[in-house]
Amino acid sequence: MWTPRFLSRSADAPTAVVAPSIPPALAGDEFECLDTDVGPMWFRKSDDVIRPHVRSTGTWESEEGQLLRSLIRPGCRFLDVGANIGYFSLLAASAAPHVTVDAVEPLPANLELLRFNLWYRGVTARIWPLALSDGGRGAVLSTSTTNPGDTRSRMDRLVGTTSSLVAPAASADELFSDRSFDVVKIDVQGSEPEVLRGMTEIIARSPGIVIVAEFWPQALTERGRHPLDVLDGYRRAGFEIVTQVGNDLAMLDDNAVIATTTSAGPYGQVNLVLRQR
Repeated sequence: MWTPRFLSRSADAPTAVVAPSIPPALAGDEFECLDTDVGPMWFRKSDDVIRPHVRSTGTWESEEGQLLRSLIRPGCRFLDVGANIGYFSLLAASAAPHVTVDAVEPLPANLELLRFNLWYRGVTARIWPLALSDGGRGAVLSTSTTNPGDTRSRMDRLVGTTSSLVAPAASADELFSDRSFDVVKIDVQGSEPEVLRGMTEIIARSPGIVIVAEFWPQALTERGRHPLDVLDGYRRAGFEIVTQVGNDLAMLDDNAVIATTTSAGPYGQVNLVLRQR
């Protein structure tokens, strides 16, 4: 069993943030306000995945939430990549005092609710309306009308591509050229390797940084990446990999990580906890 080393307040954590801007009204759809373990949140009624689960349980991905709560400490600098409508940004802001939140989300429909939910809960955060990449400047997005959490991006070989949904993209190193972080959550449906390749400078200047990244073999395979190669790439980049299995954290070899996900079928996935060795 692996136990996380807890974080303390960072010396360069900001002590003041700007006031949040007022979001536009929610309109053009049906919305529902649900009580959650991070407080009331607004959801689209067309969301047939996250909304019904939250309505019945009051939470979303409780195991990952427990992990993040164990990592976030007062003054923590939290980066939420694939912030969706704000659940984990709200969780981070409420997990400890003086937490600063940066939330990255490219899908306009999610951005609308992300801005509104953070405002609604009185959380000040920097919201970045783009996709993170390893250097590409544009991303073609595809999403499910009934599951806005399943938004996927394509950033390579775009010449000649047509799409009704194109978002700006940039590397985290470009976006946060003078910033460092303590805890990073990445959930971008198979684009996690590109996000990590685009934040090498941030990682270098963030001693003790902990990255919680989704690992979903099917999504990686659909993007032309072999899951074992992805794990090997993380190790060659200098990361120690710890796997979250249920509420437990364990050191598994790469084949055991793959077996854990495939045992749950094509949608099987786990969270990886990445630290610099």
